[in-house]
Amino acid sequence: MPAPNNSAADRKRIRYDFSGLTREGLLAAFAATDSAVHAICRDQSVDLIDASAELTGKPQLFVDHVHLSDRGSEQLAALVAHRLADLLRSLPPQSSAR
Repeated sequence: MPAPNNSAADRKRIRYDFSGLTREGLLAAFAATDSAVHAICRDQSVDLIDASAELTGKPQLFVDHVHLSDRGSEQLAALVAHRLADLLRSLPPQSSAR
């Protein structure tokens, strides 16, 4: 949930004491983590279902700064299901000959 556009109310829900980082430090850490995941997927030619891009900055989906609410869990499940289905449909057909 830490995002540059967090409202004052959203910022109060973020537990900076867990990480010991300032707001700016926490935003940088989240960005660095996302960047590393993207780089690894790119380097390893692995598809990525980027939940962070879809859910970050939507405080109604979180109970705190990292844990999803029921609504957030539903959205994450739907996102993964749809993207995984798209990925599976894009695979070449398997040969049925054995």
